[in-house]
Amino acid sequence: MIVTAYGPAEQSAVPLALDLRRLDGPVAGIEKAAAAAAATSGGSVSAESQTREVPTEILLHIERAGDRLFPGRGWVGALGRKLQIEAFSIRPLEAIAPADIEFKGFLPRGGETQWVQGGALCGTRGRRLPLIGFAVRLGSHLSGRFDVIYQGSFFTEGISTPHRNGQPCRAAAPDDPLEAINVRILERATEHERPPAAD
Repeated sequence: MIVTAYGPAEQSAVPLALDLRRLDGPVAGIEKAAAAAAATSGGSVSAESQTREVPTEILLHIERAGDRLFPGRGWVGALGRKLQIEAFSIRPLEAIAPADIEFKGFLPRGGETQWVQGGALCGTRGRRLPLIGFAVRLGSHLSGRFDVIYQGSFFTEGISTPHRNGQPCRAAAPDDPLEAINVRILERATEHERPPAAD
C-alpha cells in the first residue's frame, strides 16, 4: 500500500494518522469454515495447528484488462471495481498435482462449463461473457487430507458466504457478474504431525 499526503509545506512535519481496516471483512467466514473443516478431523487443538494452506497461482481473464496472474492468497480480481471475470484457472504449486483440482464456471441464462482440471482455462476470452459463479473441488482420493474453501464477490450482491468442496458459489440475484474470488486449499495435519491435546 502506498499513501501520498498533500498539503501546505509547513504542515509536512505533522504526523499523518491512518485508520487501516480490511474491506473484505467476510474473509472471517473462510477462517470459520477452515476451523470447521479442521474440527471434523478430530482433536482439540486450534485450526491453525491442524491445517496448512497449499500455495496456488490463479489466472484470471478480466474484462478490459486481459489475462492477469495472481498468487492465490486472499482476494484476486477487481474487488469492488465492477470488472467482470470472464475466465479463470487455478494451479497448485505443491502437495497437489494440477490434475487433482477441478473447477467449473457458471454463465448467464443458466449456462455452465464442464469441470476443468488445473492448468486449463475455464470460461471464455474476448466474448464479453461474464462468469456469474464458480465451483472448485479436489479429486475424491484427496478428500480425507484436503479441503477447498472459496468465496466470490459479485457486482450487485457483494461478497458471498464461504462454499466448499464443489458447492456452487453464485449470487442470489440472476446473472450477477463475478468480480473477484478468494480460494484456499487447506491440508489437514496427519495424526503424527498434530501436537498432543492439552489436558
